[in-house]
Amino acid sequence: MYTLRKITTDNLESNTSLGNSYNVIHREVSYDEFKLHYEAHFNANHVADLDENATKFTKNCLAFISTEEGKLIPIYKNQYNYIMTESGKTFDKIR
Repeated sequence: MYTLRKITTDNLESNTSLGNSYNVIHREVSYDEFKLHYEAHFNANHVADLDENATKFTKNCLAFISTEEGKLIPIYKNQYNYIMTESGKTFDKIR
């Protein structure tokens, strides 16, 4: 079992169960797939970060985590994002 641990710039912490498997759809690695998930999640086309209609969320979206059940979780640049194992050890850091 994997858990996504997010720590925001306001030091709010959250833990979300990802299940036995998850996928990372990173903007810099899988842009075409990222763009599809971005458009579905934000209901907007992905354009340059300097887009005048961009919000702090759309501008800072770095990646999406897809859970075992298919739920999409946005990952933002200005947060600490860790994948934790069942034992509590850090498995991966998403940046």
